Amino acid sequence: MEEHVSILTVLANKYLGHAALVLLAALHIQPSNAEMPIPEHIVMATLLLIIVTLLCLILAQTLGGKARVDATSGGTSADQSDEVRHSRHSG
Repeated sequence: MEEHVSILTVLANKYLGHAALVLLAALHIQPSNAEMPIPEHIVMATLLLIIVTLLCLILAQTLGGKARVDATSGGTSADQSDEVRHSRHSG
């Protein structure tokens, strides 16, 4: 049974396949298909990673400093500044 290979995978193997073969040879790993050393699922996972990274960068640029989430408390910086103002006025 022949495996479906996308154009993107063909292009990735055309331009990056030799480097992948050199890396695999240095690691003493024999690819299952020497003509296509970079499999379809690796190309697609890399494409997905690039797309998600670009979307996150665009979203970060769009939001700017207005809605940055503080990883330690789970709130936004605006919520924390409100808490600081309320604590100063109440105490």
